[in-house]
Amino acid sequence: MLQVGSAEGARSAAAAGVDVIVAQGVEAGGHVRGQVGLLPLLPTVVEAVTSTPVLAAGGIVNGRGLAAALSLGADGVSVGTRFVASVECEAHPDYKQRLLEACETDTVYGEVFHVGWPQAPHRVLKNALTDGAAPPIGPIARLRLGEQTIEVPPFWSAPPTVHTVGQTELMANYAGQGVGLIRNILPAAVIMDQIVSEAEDTIRGLSGLLA
Repeated sequence: MLQVGSAEGARSAAAAGVDVIVAQGVEAGGHVRGQVGLLPLLPTVVEAVTSTPVLAAGGIVNGRGLAAALSLGADGVSVGTRFVASVECEAHPDYKQRLLEACETDTVYGEVFHVGWPQAPHRVLKNALTDGAAPPIGPIARLRLGEQTIEVPPFWSAPPTVHTVGQTELMANYAGQGVGLIRNILPAAVIMDQIVSEAEDTIRGLSGLLA
């Protein structure tokens, strides 16, 4: 499975034998493959690789997003940010809370968090560093990995986890533009059920309108 940000990238992936292609719009959180929104990107990718399954990614957090992706030709969706705000995810609790408080304009696309992963554009929640503030001197947090404790420098590419202590608000809090629709932290299974149920209701509603 490979994420792509263009029809050309999708054709190259299919030619290389990739089993599933993820059409990732620039709305997506985390590291982003292209600069095209999902709405215009997805149909072009679907048409470019007719014999390869295509998933849609970028800003999809609920069943309406799933229904929209299916209507544009996707075989399914790849959902990221919504599952960060799940019970099972080991993201730092403050990171999860920021997702709940954010709106669709609270993310930014750029290359601010480049330490450890250079020249890789990404989308994160805005913070002082993305707004251009001078970074603190020294580490901004500490991360426990097994028996080791790692000091986290400013602009590090890793997000804060439950094993992180410090200024987690200055770390890479990855989030897609659908974040404004995330209002609670739920078990992953409940999130899945809600997405599917809402998609089914949306599709039935549209069928009624078109009847």
